[in-house]
Amino acid sequence: MGSYAPKIDLELVNSSENGSFRWFHHDFPHPLAHWHFHPEFEIHLLTKGHGRAYVGDYIGPFKEGTLMMVGPNLPHNWVSDLDAGEHQFGRDCLIQFSTPLIDKAENLFQEISSIKPLLHQSRQGLEFFGETAKLGGELLISMQNTHGVTRLIRFLELLELLSNSDEKQELASIEFISGVRLDDVARINAVIQYLYTHYPDPIRLGDLANKHHMCESSFSRFFKKNTGRNFVQYLSWLRINQAGILLINGASSISQVCYEVGFNNLANFNRSFLKQKKMTPTEFREKYGEEVKRQISK
Repeated sequence: MGSYAPKIDLELVNSSENGSFRWFHHDFPHPLAHWHFHPEFEIHLLTKGHGRAYVGDYIGPFKEGTLMMVGPNLPHNWVSDLDAGEHQFGRDCLIQFSTPLIDKAENLFQEISSIKPLLHQSRQGLEFFGETAKLGGELLISMQNTHGVTRLIRFLELLELLSNSDEKQELASIEFISGVRLDDVARINAVIQYLYTHYPDPIRLGDLANKHHMCESSFSRFFKKNTGRNFVQYLSWLRINQAGILLINGASSISQVCYEVGFNNLANFNRSFLKQKKMTPTEFREKYGEEVKRQISK
């Protein structure tokens, strides 16, 4: 067991518009790949690379094919062993689903109660091994190209597989789970939602403090306590990550991207980007834009 630096973010999970649970995959580094928590259950497959898993107060290795499950509000992160500026495409494949979803399903189908022990165990985090990890990973990946009832059936098959498996171990300690405090979750949720929606706009600390009926110094302490970054650092981090996405996937010039994500000075944007990404915007686009094209063409 060990400890993890207390930079913890609340992740806002948008419910799937096309189903009862959310399936998606993302790269590393990525804005979603950081030390964070959320109120949903998550089943998470690492599809490539190796590195360290952080779940609560647990620290351990992961490799390609590692399958884990984390319960509501359990802080977690997976950090790949990469060189500065290196990027892994499609490293993470996961689903997220809520407690209300399970409760509603149990009211309709008594059989759902059989997965309750799994959900309880996942509050400490779980890692799966052997055939369970192999078959579970295959089911999780297969959901990408399925929809409707077929996707729902595979989701239920995955939950049944994990529920019946003895090839698993709990990760975070009982002491950690008992000591977790999630004060002010609703307020920080609203603040971060506002930042994700308005990051291209001029945003002042004082305006946000007033919006939430706090003085600037109190709001500043509250923000850093709940996100692990001060307000200026967090806003810059968010804007640079959004700029990286635009550089890879869009055709806008670097100066256009600079202003689209909320910077008003190109030199400042370039300095901030280099500091966070360990390369210039031009180098980032050349390296990862070409890699995205290769991935698409396969």
